[in-house]
Amino acid sequence: MTAAALYQRDDSLRALWWRLADLPDGFPIRYAPVALTGVRRLPAVSRGFRYDVAIALFTIARALSRRVRDGGCSEQIAEEEFQLLHQRTRRQYPAMEQRWAEVYRQELRSDKRDDYSNLIWQFLDGESNRLPQATAAPSRRNDGHGASNGLQADQAVYHGLAITWDPRMPREIKFAIGGREHRAVERAEAFLNQQRDYARKNGVTLNLVQSLHLFASGIRNYNLHQAELWVREELSWEPENVRGWSLLVDVLKRNHPNKAWQMAWAVADRFPFDPYVHNELAEVLKEQGRIAEAEEVYRQALDDFPGDIVACTGLADIVRFRVKRGECAPTPALDEAEHLYNEVLAQDPNDHFARDGQEKVQRMRVALSRELTDLSDASTPPTNEEASNEDQSVPWNQSLEVDASRTTDEPIASQATDARSSSHLPRWNATGYHLRLARAAFMRRSARRQAALPTEQRNIPPERLRAGARKLLEEVILLRPNDSRAQTELAMLAMDENAALPELKGDSVAILAIAAQAARLKSKAQGYRLDNPAQRDEVLLPIRRLKSVHPAITPLVNLQEGLAHLAMLDGAARLNSVATAFTKLRNWIRPHEAEASVSISEAVKSQRSPVFTAQMWWSHALTKQLFEPANIDVKGQSMLMQADARNLSERLERVSPIISELELGYARHLSTPVDDLIGAAA
Repeated sequence: MTAAALYQRDDSLRALWWRLADLPDGFPIRYAPVALTGVRRLPAVSRGFRYDVAIALFTIARALSRRVRDGGCSEQIAEEEFQLLHQRTRRQYPAMEQRWAEVYRQELRSDKRDDYSNLIWQFLDGESNRLPQATAAPSRRNDGHGASNGLQADQAVYHGLAITWDPRMPREIKFAIGGREHRAVERAEAFLNQQRDYARKNGVTLNLVQSLHLFASGIRNYNLHQAELWVREELSWEPENVRGWSLLVDVLKRNHPNKAWQMAWAVADRFPFDPYVHNELAEVLKEQGRIAEAEEVYRQALDDFPGDIVACTGLADIVRFRVKRGECAPTPALDEAEHLYNEVLAQDPNDHFARDGQEKVQRMRVALSRELTDLSDASTPPTNEEASNEDQSVPWNQSLEVDASRTTDEPIASQATDARSSSHLPRWNATGYHLRLARAAFMRRSARRQAALPTEQRNIPPERLRAGARKLLEEVILLRPNDSRAQTELAMLAMDENAALPELKGDSVAILAIAAQAARLKSKAQGYRLDNPAQRDEVLLPIRRLKSVHPAITPLVNLQEGLAHLAMLDGAARLNSVATAFTKLRNWIRPHEAEASVSISEAVKSQRSPVFTAQMWWSHALTKQLFEPANIDVKGQSMLMQADARNLSERLERVSPIISELELGYARHLSTPVDDLIGAAA
């Protein structure tokens, strides 16, 4: 990355450097100087002061401040990193104090105060006071080809070649598209060409992406081909735009159903912390008649996003539907459906989907009490969707066997065969990669759930699910031998089967987390003791290696230390160590859980899915799955006691598989490779 920043010859990487300057989740702060170098080495439109470099510096300041708020690094580390970048950048442009003063004046306005951490703001405020008073900013009109050294040309760079279109135009064009007006598409393309030129020159893609999304949403009702072209272009500019991926799934669902379910799986794997895409995946599976798989997707979503309204309602609807078809014992199934509807109504008493479902459950109970054989007579007539699902539903066993041979448009086996007879590696499809990993993780987690059920209640043998998962993972390993995601999934399969772990290559956070899980299992199986130094060191060694990676690892380390001490034997000393580790974890969780609660509350009011960061997702999931059921208030300030440690131990006996999934999910987030975050859209 550093070499690319230093030796770039054109502006093709402009958008990359600006994305890096914002330090997306998963990027260590060491990428900040790389981003600044990349922006500084871009071909300059102006030969004078580089306003774009100055703004990149302030963008990094805000990104570092966000990391401080999210607990990704300490405030002192963030300030030290920024001071170093600030000094280097200021030295690049000496004797331009007036220009720096103009940037400071615009970037340190009082309405932007909350964007900066306290130490960074104090540092910038002090630097601003040492600069001369800024003069009034000149016109933002970009009039010039000849004034390359003038202030107007420099400000044109700063303002990104000021917008020349009417901001109301995208909405007007969308209405024209929605009304199927004559030549609306040509009008949209002419407008998009303006924004494409703007994006290529300054790397700011927001306006273009918004317009592409708006136009694709409007035209999907009657021109699916054009909608797909626009939404794929949107993703080519912003590959990590979850709204764009969701729209692509919706378009494919209408135009290419066989591709839609594949894309939905891939999107769920790309955005593991977004409940909307997981619920959307379940809806796609339901529409294709894959009811059992949709049910399992909802159950796994509720493990990861406890209490999610859409997942609760969707799962309750499927359970009620299965009762109507006579696929499960009615009384416990209806109890579960009613409980799920009640959980939704507890959050939103006005949710009409849950109220309607609750009424249907009551009518079905009346039908059962009268010993009616046809339960559907006592309930409302099935909707068109339910009738379609009833006619087309595919048994889980059969659908898994079919999927094994159609996970991508081009079978991986044929690619591998070609690779052996050629010097070139087979072409890799990013969607196929995410699809395989998502399906493999889904099958492995499903196998865990099935193995926990009595034999007579299992829908499919766990062994078959694990075999299907292993087949998909081996295909990934065939093309990416060192892929950490595939390695960790194979290791989880081996632990579920009580088999020896495969060789783990690399030193990513996820692989170290798997090593820690394996050490805990061995400790529990062989009765390791905390007062035995050799045994204690064997269990804690992977955790100590994690501690040295990055400050963002701290909460994961705290969780693993608590779990590791619980896996050993030694009375009071063990419980005291557990209480200490989980106290640290609870203190880290507290602010993130508060943010998650606010996001959920706002989502309920606006009737949409909540928006989570990785930290918010993990904190909320641990709170609902572990701390609250163990009667531990995450808002508390006092040190946890031995009694709290016992409660946590009892809770972990019930939800250990869920906690291990949460542990691995956050570890994968912390070890996300750069290529995955900035790769092109499939």
